[in-house]
Amino acid sequence: MRRKSTTALRYASETGIRTVIHTDYLREVQRLYVPAAQSPVLAKVSHSAWELSGDPSPGGIIAGFTSHAEAVFPAVQAVAAKLARDGLDAVIEGSHFHGALITRLRQNGQDVAIRPILLTVGSLPQLLDHISDKEQQRTPGSEPRSWRANAQILMTIQDFLIGDSARHAIPRMQAGHPICDGGAYEHAR
Repeated sequence: MRRKSTTALRYASETGIRTVIHTDYLREVQRLYVPAAQSPVLAKVSHSAWELSGDPSPGGIIAGFTSHAEAVFPAVQAVAAKLARDGLDAVIEGSHFHGALITRLRQNGQDVAIRPILLTVGSLPQLLDHISDKEQQRTPGSEPRSWRANAQILMTIQDFLIGDSARHAIPRMQAGHPICDGGAYEHAR
């Protein structure tokens, strides 16, 4: 099954883009400079940020997700601006996006083509299969993840992003299907 990173790498390769930037790594750099006490939401991940409010409802999960994405956004914005200044193409991939943030990127980038696409799974069982594949590909002894335990939360976030993508005219692609219309993720130039 094709995942976000695999899809981003494939798209970059097929279009001659040599740089792929993962928002998870941008967040990790931010965490080096921003203590958890200063930004508790940055210390979380997309699917656990709701824990700060203690509200496990869909509304609380989405509020946590959007707050987390907002906390990562300054790093995304800085990298997109640097790529634009340097005249370089790149694919920026990750879960730290939603329509309002993409709109802000578009407003800030003058001569920058931003072509987002939302990669989704078709069902909870498909997500669980994806998680199993991802867990098997990880290096033994790597940091444990809680993806399986949070699968329903991930589906809640995906449901939000599907509606959000419709409101912001962001095309959607289901995992495992070919890249559609030649565009994927954030392509800056």
